[in-house]
Amino acid sequence: MAVSAYDRTAKADRQGRRELHDGMASEERHIAVMLDRGGTVGKTRQ
Repeated sequence: MAVSAYDRTAKADRQGRRELHDGMASEERHIAVMLDRGGTVGKTRQ
């Protein structure tokens, strides 16, 4: 459930911030993954 919510948020960020630099969304997603490393996202994505 948490992973699907994270995926929806990531998709919304990519689509909603297309006018901004791509590095912005990539950095935010990278930070989110680092904060949840070893958590639900890390386990499900591997």
